[in-house]
This record gives sequence, C-alpha cells and structure tokens, in this order.
Amino acid sequence: MRIGWITYYFPPLGGGGIQRNFNVPEYLVRRGHKVTVYAPVPFTNLSGEFSFNGKVKRFLPLDIFHLGRGKIITAGGRRDYFSFPDNKVSSIPPLIKNIKDEDIYIISAPPFSLFLLGIYLNRKGKKWIADMRDPYTDFDLGRYIFPFSDEIALEYEHKFLVSANAIVVTTKTLKDRLLKKHKIDRIFVIPDGYEESDFQNLKVTKKDKFRISYMGTFNRAHRTDDIVEALQKICNSPLRDSFEFFHIGSATDEEKDKLKNLCFYQSPGYLKRKDAIKLLYDSDLLILTSVPSPYIIPGKTYEYLRTGIPILVISSKGELRRIIKNGIFCDNGDVDCIHKAILDAYKEKRVRKVSNFVYEYSWENIAAKYEDILWSVLS
Repeated sequence: MRIGWITYYFPPLGGGGIQRNFNVPEYLVRRGHKVTVYAPVPFTNLSGEFSFNGKVKRFLPLDIFHLGRGKIITAGGRRDYFSFPDNKVSSIPPLIKNIKDEDIYIISAPPFSLFLLGIYLNRKGKKWIADMRDPYTDFDLGRYIFPFSDEIALEYEHKFLVSANAIVVTTKTLKDRLLKKHKIDRIFVIPDGYEESDFQNLKVTKKDKFRISYMGTFNRAHRTDDIVEALQKICNSPLRDSFEFFHIGSATDEEKDKLKNLCFYQSPGYLKRKDAIKLLYDSDLLILTSVPSPYIIPGKTYEYLRTGIPILVISSKGELRRIIKNGIFCDNGDVDCIHKAILDAYKEKRVRKVSNFVYEYSWENIAAKYEDILWSVLS
C-alpha cells in the first residue's frame, strides 16, 4: 500500500519522538509498502547521517520558530501564547500544497496542529490515522494562558478524534482516558520500541567503577533534585571513589548547575546513537524518571529493558511499574529510597538478564502491529 507518514520531527533531528517517526516507516518499507515521509526542512542536525529506504518529501514551515527556534516553551507542542493549537500551525498550508495522493495517511503528533491536516483529509474522503505519541488535553505540562483556550482545545481534540479512521496511542492509560472522555472505540495501543540491531555484537567493557547512567534530557519535566541529593550522600561517604554517574543527553542550565557539583558526574553530552547505546550497555544501573503524567512512558524505557541491566525507576504514578516487571522502584521525592536502592545494587551486582517479553518491543514487531491496523482501516 502507499502510505503517507506526516510528522514535524524526523532525522537528522534528534530527540525522543524521532525514533518512532523513523523506525515504524522504515520497517513498513521493509515489509513491502511504499512509504513517503512528509517532514519539515531540518533546522538543525543532531543525529548525523541516516539511511531511510522510503521517500522523504520536505516542506518549509512558515513559522519563525522553525528557523530561529525562539525562546518560547511549547511543552510538547501544546502551550503557546500567540497561536492555536500551537506555534507549528503554520505548517498546514505548505503541507496541503505538497502532499501527494496516498492510500492512507498517518499523522504523528505532537505538534497537535498537524491533526488539522487530518480533518482536511477526512473532508476530502481520505483515510488517516492519528498517532498520539503524547496526550493532548490531558498533558500535565503546558497549559494555555486563557481558560477558554482549554475549552476550545477539548472541542478540537474531540473533532480530530472523530475525524480519524483510527487512533493509535502509546499507553493503555491514555486509551482508557480517551474512551471515557470521547466514547470512541477505535483506539489502539502501540507502544514505542527499540532497534534490535543496536544491541547486536555488543560486549561489556570491563571497568573499575560501578557505573550509574541516565539517558535523556534533564529539564523542568525531568528534574535532578532527588538523584543529586541521593548521589551526594555517596560522594560524602568512603565509597565515593567506587562510583561514576554518566548523563547521556542534554540539560538545562539550571539542572547542569546541580549536577556539576557531584564528585563523580560525567556528561559526554549528545552522542551518536551507537555510542550512546554502548555507553548505556556498559552500565551497572540505569536510572529512569517519569514525566508528571500517568499517560506517558519515556521512549528510552524499551532500550533500557533491552540492555538487561537493573533499572531504578523513580516514579509515583503511571505505567512504568507495569512495564518494568523486575525494576527497583522509588517514589518521587523519596531520596532515602533512591540512596538505599543504589547502594543495594552496588552490593548485589545483579547479573543482567533480558526477559523474553522485551523482544516484542523491537521496532520490527511494532511495525507489524501497525501494519495490521492499516489493513483493517483500508478494508
């Protein structure tokens, strides 16, 4: 079938949402489909060279934020003081101009303004799937400045959900929430995943210290306070020379100031994917924090699981405790629990083990599930 995959985030950009927008289309191509990805001209290059076996059709958005990126925090493409649904809404006219005839379209959000294109396609008699990587009106981050904007957002959410031939979400909690709010039953759960080839032929490098690693961004949604306080206790103990803490990713200036005071903190910054996976694979304990929403599972969760390394989950709610069956769990704010969990992991030195259920999250298997939905919509 001819598939149009529409997204704002695609390589060579980096970031969490990129993996889904690249790997699902890539594996649909490998399954014999003709896939065209519609994505903006990239405003930066973070992932380096990439190889995609489908077609990529670029368009130039009309928003000033695309070129200058601006200073305004959009909170997952949702919060915006000057436009609605978000500051990417100006992408719609060039998309309508450049889009070609396909058998079916998949629109991946955020930004949620892209679903305006879905409503347009529905009016033209085209079939489309709303791929919701995050919740929209139920996202705890980023509220509109005016109360009436939330009411309009709820109406908009209902409109694009009714317009779509199928809705795909990444968590069961979000599916249940949307069912309750909108009484729409054509909602499917397809989680994020990991790339199996990233882990082939990897061998653990021997090292003298117990390595704790965190992959991702530290910002206002993923704060370092609890982690830093727990690790600082180890810095102040005789065990300080037995540990190292690696942060793979970026951090806001505020979070960097907290981290740099740790005695064994190391940050290689943004790494190429293979290098990041290798550094992660050489770790002894992985730290995973949740965003302040019960409807989101961080995309890196599945890469963490594939390593087989013990995972310390710092989360008070959400689906992480269901997905990570053998994790070490501490509530947000429970510094004593985090400190004890790290010391226990250091003493126990668990043998890494990949559970059989983890392999169902390979991108190849995720794409196969997506294919089933595509055929069901077209039939």
